[in-house]
Amino acid sequence: MRIEQLDYLLAIKHYKSMTAAGENLHVSQQAISVAIKQLEEELHTPLVERTPKGSFLTTAGQEVAAYATDIFDRWDNLVAKYIQLSFKQSNCHEISLYMLANFLINPDLTKLTSSFK
Repeated sequence: MRIEQLDYLLAIKHYKSMTAAGENLHVSQQAISVAIKQLEEELHTPLVERTPKGSFLTTAGQEVAAYATDIFDRWDNLVAKYIQLSFKQSNCHEISLYMLANFLINPDLTKLTSSFK
């Protein structure tokens, strides 16, 4: 299991389309489809129902998505904690380009900004 597979699954849940998920994550629909198929094979269960009207998470997909959301929330909290510690220790008010890129790529990280004043 790779973190981007979980990110793709959450994007499919949000956009209800592999194509839209790919467009918003700046990856091809085929890359998303292959990654999800590999995740399904690893977990031995279908996670996404592919229909002409879109892609929808199965019951198992919803459960994995809930775990993925928890993982990303915990990651955001960890990052926020140590960024705040770093700012307090260095009295620095700059965000690294790495962090800025993550904000731009992953809209779920916007929750992190609420911790800054």
